[in-house]
Amino acid sequence: AALAQQFLIGLHEDNTAYTNVGLMNLTTDWSHAQLTFLDNTGAATLGQVNVDVPPYGVAQLTRPLAAAPPNGVGFPDPLDTFSVKVTVLSGGSVFPYATVIDLRSTDAIVVTASDRPSPTYRIPGIIRLQGANNTVWRSRFYVTNPSTTSRKVSISYSYIPCDATGCKNRVTIEGDILMSAGQSLWADDFVAVWLMNNAGIAVSDTTAYQSSYVDVFPAAGDPNQDPLLVLGETYNDQPSGPVGLQVPGFADADAVSSTSANKRLLLAGIVSNASYRTNVALFLRSGTSGQCTVHVLSSTGVELAHQDVGFGGATTFVQLNDSGLFAPLPGNKD
Repeated sequence: AALAQQFLIGLHEDNTAYTNVGLMNLTTDWSHAQLTFLDNTGAATLGQVNVDVPPYGVAQLTRPLAAAPPNGVGFPDPLDTFSVKVTVLSGGSVFPYATVIDLRSTDAIVVTASDRPSPTYRIPGIIRLQGANNTVWRSRFYVTNPSTTSRKVSISYSYIPCDATGCKNRVTIEGDILMSAGQSLWADDFVAVWLMNNAGIAVSDTTAYQSSYVDVFPAAGDPNQDPLLVLGETYNDQPSGPVGLQVPGFADADAVSSTSANKRLLLAGIVSNASYRTNVALFLRSGTSGQCTVHVLSSTGVELAHQDVGFGGATTFVQLNDSGLFAPLPGNKD
């Protein structure tokens, strides 16, 4: 997975958004890194920039795709998507990240490298629905093949459609895509694009496509089992422009199970008061059924409430809203 871990994907430099790139040095030595900028085919190198990062320091490049050397590669044309490969030439290790900043809203979506690249992922929260105050929720989705060989990739989108008459049964639409070595594919308003291209379903603005997730995995019979890279972005399109967040892909090793637990076992910084509310989403990473217990803890680690959550059938994705999590508890919950 070392090659896949070097990439930042889903970057933009066009009339909708621009991208800054940062490197954080995690060691006591100077780090010397090289950034290689690639187009969406993965075959064309747009240019390279060398960056020196001081011990425990941060180096940030402002719009490096368009900036003139030595602070960028001076690429003159707009690109609706590109990627950056980060190579450490000498010194310690670096943590790369990018901020993709929308031109209208100036909202920044932080993009980080995958810490656990995998050939299979489940990406939750890829939705399409109407928001409050005449806004809309939409999702972008990116998949990149960092492998040096081509491949066939299966993508499955699973959702529950809800309209004025209520919510229906879960629907799953699957299809295959062909990807050449290094290629990136993406879609804005992914739900509309995927349903039309793979099932002839025209989305409706009066239907909410929710409780959803995307599964990505090697197509049957394809020998290429190298890691893929995926990135989701879900945003609320407001009059002043979209405001959103990165939605990562989750691999099996990310999940909590009856025999193991990891860093995502504990969700910190949960707030429920007059200014903020918190929802928690749970989904099966694999399998068709399961059960877990959600514990609500105080800032000192005292359990305040808990509830059991079951998975199976249509309930492979469960969302606990603010009132369900915190309603029994008095006062502000910080």
